[in-house]
Amino acid sequence: LAFSGEKMDEDSQLANARCNDSQLAAEELTAVEDVGSCEVQVVEEVDYEDSNLSDGELLEDAKSLATDAESEDEAASATSAAEAEDAEAEDSEASEDSTSSSAKERRHKRRRRSSHHGHRRRRRRHHSSRDRDRHDTSRGRRKRLKTEKDNSGEANKQPVVPRAQREVYVGGLLWKDADKEGIAESFNSAFEALPDYQKHYGHETRKPVLQVHYPKDIIRKAAAGMRGDFAIFVFVEFIDQLLARTALKLTGLRIAQRSVRVCSTMGIGSEGETLDVEPLRQLEKLPLRPLDGTTMLLNVWLGGLPMRLCREELHRKRSGSWAKHETLESRICTAVLALPGIKLRYPQMERPIVSLRVSECQRYIFVEAATELIASSMVAAKGLSLPGGLEATTGWPVAVIDAEERAP
Repeated sequence: LAFSGEKMDEDSQLANARCNDSQLAAEELTAVEDVGSCEVQVVEEVDYEDSNLSDGELLEDAKSLATDAESEDEAASATSAAEAEDAEAEDSEASEDSTSSSAKERRHKRRRRSSHHGHRRRRRRHHSSRDRDRHDTSRGRRKRLKTEKDNSGEANKQPVVPRAQREVYVGGLLWKDADKEGIAESFNSAFEALPDYQKHYGHETRKPVLQVHYPKDIIRKAAAGMRGDFAIFVFVEFIDQLLARTALKLTGLRIAQRSVRVCSTMGIGSEGETLDVEPLRQLEKLPLRPLDGTTMLLNVWLGGLPMRLCREELHRKRSGSWAKHETLESRICTAVLALPGIKLRYPQMERPIVSLRVSECQRYIFVEAATELIASSMVAAKGLSLPGGLEATTGWPVAVIDAEERAP
């Protein structure tokens, strides 16, 4: 009995030691799981009482279980990392595909837009050419016409002449009477009356005068509100140099009832070929003695008249009233027509005096004759016998220095 009791005590102690060893192994396994930062593992409970394994074998089994769990966790983490990398690769490929597709779409739209604009340009060119050549139904006809046009353009191509070489200076005009249209029309009429102009420019559709230019200071004076009776000058531009050189010979031409002075500018000279202007000189539209830059001798001075007549004439002109009796201008016209040779040369003329101006002192007057020959005849007579027994003295104005040499 004593021996059996001791045997039972040894068995109970051995069982208690085994239980303590299993508890220690479980605690070591839990510590290993915490250190590895893994998910909580559920360890199956083992009935160590019923197991026949030794303590070393149980410890090895626990370690193998922990190693298997760690390998499974590493495999899971590697699988998840591989899946993430695959997802990122797929996303990048999708983004590249979307970028390439958008770039392709933009290129396609750009090509389509350029082709559309090119088509529109071709249509515009087609319609414009069709409108230009709508009267030509044959393609060969249009091509032949285009070739002829190009050849004619090359044949008729002339060097461009500067404006300074095609314009002249025209002075002696009044602002109130000097409009551009009137000046251009006066020169055009003078040129068209020349047979030589009709010979050279009969086929020309353009007028001789291209444009009339006012100086800038004249425009400023007019804008400032100055009176319209101040003298001005203009520049007349012609279509070519030949007409500009010929215009220099038209000095003295009457424009707006005034004989103007035509002079050359710095860009043009009087040397060179010109048209013949003698027909205008024979018609007494130009000075009978041609000189460069001179005007016609048309103004004549009359003195020795009563102041009463000069005052009445001045009052009549300023007020614009009609005189009840014969005016001083009409008396002078009658006296001029009575000169020898005037009525014979101008049988149809009724007014040999174009205008009359009374001086400020009201002691003498200035008259403008219709032609240079009439003015020369008045000065040559040295006086006029007016109706009513009045005698007037005649002479050239003091301002005209070389009148005796230029008088016909």
